[in-house]
Amino acid sequence: MVSVLDLVRSFIREDTDAADFFRLLEEKPEITNWLQSIVPKGKVMYRCNVVKNAFGQNAHALEMLPYDIGAVIRQYVQEGHGNRWYAYYYTQRELYTLLCEVYPNPDLRMGTAIAERFFFGLDAIPHCIGEAVAEKSGIFARVMAGMPAFPEREKRVAWVREEMKKQFGIEGSHYPCWRYESAWPLGIHNKPMRFVSQDCDREGKYRYVFADAESGNREEVVQTSSAYYRA
Repeated sequence: MVSVLDLVRSFIREDTDAADFFRLLEEKPEITNWLQSIVPKGKVMYRCNVVKNAFGQNAHALEMLPYDIGAVIRQYVQEGHGNRWYAYYYTQRELYTLLCEVYPNPDLRMGTAIAERFFFGLDAIPHCIGEAVAEKSGIFARVMAGMPAFPEREKRVAWVREEMKKQFGIEGSHYPCWRYESAWPLGIHNKPMRFVSQDCDREGKYRYVFADAESGNREEVVQTSSAYYRA
């Protein structure tokens, strides 16, 4: 039977598939409990809170808290906004750092495939599309599968960027300029909706209009100073 320590090391080395490791984290709370049990005494983490300043405006304040590995991993999942490679990469780094503190082992090395996949996505997926919807729609995986075997990374990135633009119907400068992260909606059959227009009202609400090419239905995404929602 594989120990939790061996399982974590296997994930760090990438001998264990990242998706399988995250599934085990959800199914077996004893993994997170064990990780928390080895956290060095006095280790802390910081949380960024939104507070009101003296002028009644939103401001950010750091709060120091006891280190909670479960909360840290959940935060990485949330920050990724659906981009699983974000969560994989930062969790891998976090666990590697933790094990180096507690069980120093010069032979333990982080695998490189997760980092390469994560940073390739950041470079190749246009910001207006966003990694989360590119992953959720399955389009990025299909584009990657059809990518020519260019030896130069720059050519691979450029080719994928152009293919992603085609898949999302982006022509020239006609694309959404998001106030925050991309929230490009998917329509029927999980296909990206066509971007129509955007505007900003006096209240500071940014409105983005999309249309489904198959049904003709329209959807409006609204982003404010603190969040976004679909109207």
